[in-house]
Amino acid sequence: MTLQDFLNQYNKKKTIQSYRAATYLFLDAIYGRVRAGQRATKEEMKRYDELSTQYMTENKNHLEEIIKYINHLSKQGAPPTSIRTRVAGVREWLLFCGVEFSQRELRTLKHRMPHGGIAWTDEKDMTNETIKKILAHGDIKTRALILTLVSSGMRIGEALQVGLGDLGLDHEPPQINIRGSYTKTGERRTVFISQEARECVNEWMRVRTQYLKQATKKCNGIGTTKKIDGDERVFPFSDSVVRQLWSHVLRDAGLYEIDTSTNRVKYRIHGLRKFFRSNLTLSVPVDIVEALMGHSNYLTSAYRRYSQKQLGEAYQKGERHLTILESGDLTRLQEQVEKTGMLVDGYKHALDSKDRDIDVLSQRVDRLESLLQGLVDVACGDPDALKHLKDFIPEALCRKLDNHSTLYTDS
Repeated sequence: MTLQDFLNQYNKKKTIQSYRAATYLFLDAIYGRVRAGQRATKEEMKRYDELSTQYMTENKNHLEEIIKYINHLSKQGAPPTSIRTRVAGVREWLLFCGVEFSQRELRTLKHRMPHGGIAWTDEKDMTNETIKKILAHGDIKTRALILTLVSSGMRIGEALQVGLGDLGLDHEPPQINIRGSYTKTGERRTVFISQEARECVNEWMRVRTQYLKQATKKCNGIGTTKKIDGDERVFPFSDSVVRQLWSHVLRDAGLYEIDTSTNRVKYRIHGLRKFFRSNLTLSVPVDIVEALMGHSNYLTSAYRRYSQKQLGEAYQKGERHLTILESGDLTRLQEQVEKTGMLVDGYKHALDSKDRDIDVLSQRVDRLESLLQGLVDVACGDPDALKHLKDFIPEALCRKLDNHSTLYTDS
C-alpha cells in the first residue's frame, strides 16, 4: 500500500493536505528532503510513494522514529500545535498500514510531545483601523473576500468553497449557506454578512466572469493551470493565492511583519475571524456568536433555541460592530441614538406610571367631594351638627359652609 492509497480514502481537501504534509515531512526527516521547492512535483510525489513503501519494509521502531520526528520539528521551531497535528497525521498513516501502538507506547509518546496549546507566533490583533488600511490596498476581489470573512466569522477554507447557489444576498440580513461538506465538523449552518460586505460582493459578482476569462487565458491568474472559467465558487481562488493576496495587501499597507521564531506574518488572515468574535459579542449572546462561527458545541443548542429569524435579528443588533468602512462618528451616533431611545422608553414608562397615579388620586378626590357634599347637606339642616363638623375641617372650607348654611336657611 502506497502513501497515495492512504490519502485516497479521504474526501476533504484540507484533511488530504494536512496528512500529506505530515507524512512528507516525516519521510524527509528519515531519508532527507525530497522536494526541491515548497510543493512536490509529480516526480517527487512518486518518490515519496516509493519511500513510504520502503519504510514499511525496513522493520523500523516506529515509536523511536516518531520521537525523532518530534525532535526534528521542535528544532525547526514548529509550534506545539503544529507538531501535534503532524504527529497525528503520521499515526493515521501508520494505522492504515497496520501499525498500532500499545497503551504504554502511547503514554510514552504523550510525554514526549511538546507542551503548550498557544501558538508561538507573536500575532497582532486586528482593529477596525487596521482592517481599513488593508482594504484600502486591495482590489475588488480581495475587498469582497475580506469583508465577507470579517462580517461572517467563516473560516477561510469554508469561504473558498461557497458556491454561487449558496448566496442569499436578497435576504435581510444577507446570508450564506455553509454546507456540511465545507466545514471541519460536517455540520451545516447559515451565516450572515454586513450590508457593506453585500455591496462589495455584488460589485465583485459584476466583474467575476470577466476575471475568470482573463485568468483562464493567463493560466496562472488564480494559481492553477487548468481551465477555470466554469468554476462555480463565489471566490474561485486557491489557498495559496489567498496567502499571496494577503501578503501583498499587508506589504502595501505597511503592515507586513514576520515573526522570526515561526516565520509567519504577525497579522494573520485568521485574525479576521477573531475580530468577528470579539466584536459581535459586544451586542450578541456568546452562544449565538459561537454557533455562527461553526463551533460544534454551540451549533445544536443554538439552532434548537433560536429560529433562523431570531438569529438574523440578533446579528443585526451587533452588525455595526463588524462594519469597517463607515465612519467612527456614524457608529458612535448609532450607539448614542440607541442609548437615547432606551432613556426615552424609561421616561415614557415613568410618565405612564405617574398618569395612572394621578387618575387614581383624581377618582379618590371626586369620591371625597361627593361624600363631603352629602355631609354638608345634612349638617346645614342641624345647627349643632354643623358646629361639630366645623371642628374637623379647614377654615377655608368653614367659610364655604357658612355661606352654604345661609343659603340653606334662606331657602
